[in-house]
Amino acid sequence: MMIRDKLALSIPPLLLRLVLAATFIWAGYGKIFSTITIDPEQAAILANMGVSITPPTIDPLPDAPADPAPTPDTPTEPLPEADPPRDAVDRVLEDAEDDRRRHEPQDADDPANDEDVIDDEAPDGGVGAFAHGAFLMLAQDGDGDEATEKIYTSADFTGPVVVRQVYSVALTLHRAGHPEADGAQPLIPDWMLDDSRPAQLAWAAGLTELICGVLVLIGLLTRLSALALAGTMAMALWVTSIGPIVFGPADTASFLGVLPPLENFSPQAWNMWLWQFALLLSALALVFSRPGLLALDGLLFGARRPHSKPAPAK
Repeated sequence: MMIRDKLALSIPPLLLRLVLAATFIWAGYGKIFSTITIDPEQAAILANMGVSITPPTIDPLPDAPADPAPTPDTPTEPLPEADPPRDAVDRVLEDAEDDRRRHEPQDADDPANDEDVIDDEAPDGGVGAFAHGAFLMLAQDGDGDEATEKIYTSADFTGPVVVRQVYSVALTLHRAGHPEADGAQPLIPDWMLDDSRPAQLAWAAGLTELICGVLVLIGLLTRLSALALAGTMAMALWVTSIGPIVFGPADTASFLGVLPPLENFSPQAWNMWLWQFALLLSALALVFSRPGLLALDGLLFGARRPHSKPAPAK
């Protein structure tokens, strides 16, 4: 084999590895370790996926001005002394016991029974109503059904929330499964939207980009890592570029039915699609080629040598 043939089998895979590694390490590291700011509606969507979100801190209100001191001309009356505080449970039990005694059947000849009996349904929150109501509340707390899972809304968040950038992928999957445009169809199956599945898939995508990017850089498990990156790019290309055109409303502008509209070849309209398409094909090219130079696969598994042709029979 000539030198140029050896270089052709070694240098192009190395260049592909460098391009893919630089792109996916940058993308994966950014998703996992950087943050973005989302609005309350997006925060509610992530919270319903099971993502733990810390509400923004609210500055305490300034102290209210102190009441002005009373003037000497205004006579002040001393406030009545408040009863000493009692434990809430003891108070409920004592009131319930007193109410029970008042309703027990008693001897009519007993002069001690001439005092008025307070009705259970005393108006204005009488003692009887308070005792029975509080006692019933305690029983319901102990025997009630389990609490249902809370459904978050934008009202649960007072302002923008800062989350990891990886959750932007979860929001993208949510939009793909719940299209807002009239006539649009979901781009992903229902099982990808169950409970916390979008958040799990978002973390899987971020870790795949970072870990497989490093493996491609050092040339370890190169083909398997490149295949994983190709799958990630295929999913991204479908959810963000091709899927919204194929399953979007009937009046969606497109080129050839699957590509973004030309728009006079505007780079802003095509840069995302072209970038994802180039990364997908680069990863597939590495899958069907050799790891190239400076790859650990060659040291660990041995370099593959071309088969020699059998000698012709005489």
